Amino acid sequence: KIFLDVDDIEDLASLEEYVEQSATIVFFVSRNFFLSPNVGREVAAALRMGKPFVTVLETNAQRGCLTLVEARAECARAMALAETAASDDTPNSLDILGGTADGQGTEPILWFREREYLNATTRL
Repeated sequence: KIFLDVDDIEDLASLEEYVEQSATIVFFVSRNFFLSPNVGREVAAALRMGKPFVTVLETNAQRGCLTLVEARAECARAMALAETAASDDTPNSLDILGGTADGQGTEPILWFREREYLNATTRL
């Protein structure tokens, strides 16, 4: 079963329960992704619960593309605003972008919207 947070969540108060019921999380990162408080809750819950995840990075300029460097900077700004970066027990949202600000770990998959890529990647 697949659930899409923007379409399928009936009660935002239960966001962490939706994450808990998920086997794998796909984070689709586009501009302003990290500025959403609910995204912050979702990312923190997934990391805290040790959920496997895949991160996909938007590449289309008209759909909010950003480079990996820009995504990491946006994430760091959002964490600073939420004052979560200073807490040792709070999962670091940079983990979904390749580990750390210096780029350690698995990098996101780039999402290309060209018809051939869409047809190949959305086949079930």
